[in-house]
Amino acid sequence: MKKETKNKKKSKKIIFIIIGVLLFLVALAYLIWHITRPVPFVVREKIEILDAKGEYSNPVYLYAANSNGEQINEGINFNDSKAEYKFYDLKKETDGKYDIYTFKQDITIPVEYTSTYKGGRWTYSFSQVDPMLFDYYTGEEYSKGMTVADNSLIGIGIDSSEANMGMTTIEWDNNKYEIGVLEEYSAKWDGKTKLSGDGDNAVYGDTSRSTALFTIKVPKDYDGVMVAILKRGSTAESYAKYKERYDKYQELLEDYNNTGKKSEELIEFEEYQFKIRTILESVNDKNLKYTKDDYIVFRMSDIEKIK
Repeated sequence: MKKETKNKKKSKKIIFIIIGVLLFLVALAYLIWHITRPVPFVVREKIEILDAKGEYSNPVYLYAANSNGEQINEGINFNDSKAEYKFYDLKKETDGKYDIYTFKQDITIPVEYTSTYKGGRWTYSFSQVDPMLFDYYTGEEYSKGMTVADNSLIGIGIDSSEANMGMTTIEWDNNKYEIGVLEEYSAKWDGKTKLSGDGDNAVYGDTSRSTALFTIKVPKDYDGVMVAILKRGSTAESYAKYKERYDKYQELLEDYNNTGKKSEELIEFEEYQFKIRTILESVNDKNLKYTKDDYIVFRMSDIEKIK
């Protein structure tokens, strides 16, 4: 009897040891997984996710140009202005292995100015940093195809003709996800009006109103699409850098159209311009790095649903 009792106690002790070892291994495995698992970009950078239904804006840079397209630096004074954004009409449809989202983005930009310019005909316009779509997990801005009605917007990579959906391959946690984005943009001006004053003291105003329809294609149930608005918007300095790059790109494209062959400079320009980068990297200034505090960020899925 005593021998049998000792054997039972010994067996129980072995079982407890085995259970303890198993629990330790499970805890160790969890700890290793927790330490080595990838951390989403938005979490790693401690980016605050805001309400998609908020009222958001960023500064625009207003400027004037003469009939030759040259910027006018004297005689025309603009009041500070900003682009005001509204996001709405989110709709989701499922097509096999994919979810197709659409939503609309309205942009309103008021313009007010005084003018003593006597150099002939001129026009006013603005430089604006558009909200961007990026990935929650990697922080990478998505490529997008873009069509613009009536040449109402110009810029690097913008085409007034039909454009295909831009595609981006997101690699996350040993998986690949194909994200497609297409933006269809149209805009119009209300028309110049006199707001106050007379003669050289007269204040004139106008308003640009644009609407963009976005179509986003993602793998079914993918939840990583985010919207980011650069708080600092556009400035005289950032516009000057962009304009320099834009003019250079047009020069390189003209050479390509004349020769039928892309120069090494054009190839390098396009590789840099259109490479996939995170929202903390600037395309215009290689030395500029943004931080989480430079952006307003919210989830695309939180945009007001279509009624």
